[in-house]
Amino acid sequence: MKFKFGFLGFLIIFMLMLPSCGGRKTRDNNTQFQDNAFEKHDVYEEKNIIENELRDSLESKTIDTVENVSIIEETIKELILPPHINLFQFNRKSMSPSYGYPEARIWGWSKNGKAAYSIESAIDGRGGRIINFTILNLITDEAVYELEIDSFNFDDIDNEALYNIFKMEILEALNEHGITYEKTPFISFPFKRNNIEYNARIVDIEYKNDEYGFFDKVVSGYKVSVSANSGRKIIDNSVPGSSVTGFVYVCGCFISPFENRALVVTAEEAWVFEGTELFYKFIGCHLGVGFN
Repeated sequence: MKFKFGFLGFLIIFMLMLPSCGGRKTRDNNTQFQDNAFEKHDVYEEKNIIENELRDSLESKTIDTVENVSIIEETIKELILPPHINLFQFNRKSMSPSYGYPEARIWGWSKNGKAAYSIESAIDGRGGRIINFTILNLITDEAVYELEIDSFNFDDIDNEALYNIFKMEILEALNEHGITYEKTPFISFPFKRNNIEYNARIVDIEYKNDEYGFFDKVVSGYKVSVSANSGRKIIDNSVPGSSVTGFVYVCGCFISPFENRALVVTAEEAWVFEGTELFYKFIGCHLGVGFN
């Protein structure tokens, strides 16, 4: 009887101790949960502090100054294509079987002797199109920016899509060189300006035998002369870009809207695949100085 009571007592005592142990475990779990919660809160708080500091830093660096607003406006500016211009409209058609008449666009002018233009050419033989976008220094006749876009690199898409692919590069170049769009007519020689008559022609043409037999002779060198009343000056002394150039033409010119300066256009007609193609050249000419 004593043994049974002792065992029963032990069992009762053991059962009474269970809530105490369970309560200790619960308190331990609660303590651990609270510790974890505090740790997570500290992490979130630290993250918020870092994000707020970063946001304050960025906001301090992106104040809407006039310069920043100008950059933003330039970035979102639409790329509006200037109209096509037929640069060969004042010339006779070639006596050769010519099929290559590239189209041109005049993108604008700067106030310090620069002009932007592009030439769109169909490529003989292989097909496709190439666009050459150029910003020319009319004082030195050097290209200060050049961009060649080949349709074959983009599944032979159309010209408008090609320009849009390089929208940001073109807009950035125009902005960097101070080019603004002003509509300027393409005029033929001779023309009068400020009571002065200007004319242009190809002079001092040099020929050599055509080793390929496309022409009787080919052009090996020439000069471009511009006259102003009784005075004249040479604005270009060139070797043709192709060894099978049969003819050279003066096409016309554009007048800068900001300066007394012209952009003279000439063309070299060269044999290509199954006929001839025109290759245009742009030359700067100040209309007020240098005439003798």
